[in-house]
Amino acid sequence: LIGNNYKHEVLPQEETMGGFENLQVLGLDGCSFSGKLPAWLSKLTNLKMLLLSNNQLSGPIPSWINTLHSRFYIDISNNSLTGEIPLNLSSNRLTGIIPLGIGHLGALASLDLSLNNLSGEIPQSFCNLTNLQVLDLSDNRLAGPIPPELYRLHFLSELDFSNNDLEGPIPTGGQFQTFSNSSFAGNPKLCGSILARQCGSAEAPPVPITTRERTMAKTIFAIAFSAFFVVGVMYDQIVLSKVFG
Repeated sequence: LIGNNYKHEVLPQEETMGGFENLQVLGLDGCSFSGKLPAWLSKLTNLKMLLLSNNQLSGPIPSWINTLHSRFYIDISNNSLTGEIPLNLSSNRLTGIIPLGIGHLGALASLDLSLNNLSGEIPQSFCNLTNLQVLDLSDNRLAGPIPPELYRLHFLSELDFSNNDLEGPIPTGGQFQTFSNSSFAGNPKLCGSILARQCGSAEAPPVPITTRERTMAKTIFAIAFSAFFVVGVMYDQIVLSKVFG
């Protein structure tokens, strides 16, 4: 951690920089560094915390940032980064709910959280990701409904919600008209025309018995019981008369 030092210098860009492969924490925040995110950071495969906030870094967020699979925290806020945000955290061991803050990354173009152990619901804030083109949440433990407002994501061309525990109707309209049923497979509680599974087809509850029906049932039972009692008494008298007659 060497944050708040090296004021107003250019972040080293040499790709040949080495010797930091086992580094787990790198804090360069608050240094007013300029320049781009250097490629040598991609070699820090054991990195668990990367702090680059409050600098003057510019340029796009490089795609290699998704290769740092061991990381659990990264902060590049308060810089001058541009372009689309690639966010691929698939095939990890992520648990808990999806952070609501992801829904405020307006420039996010691709979000892949597949093959993890995430739970909870799909955040409603995802409806704000109007630049999103790819959304993959497959193979998690997500539950609850699919936010219907997701149909407003007009640039969404790839979607995969398969193998979760989602439920309720699949949104219609917008890009949802273009996705195949494989995008929703493995969610037995989902319904909609795309799955040929009608919504609201659950078995109707039994019709309650009215007071009048209860009264009629009691009357019929009383009549039947009385008739049975009379027949029983008559039978006993016949038997007794034969024995003592």
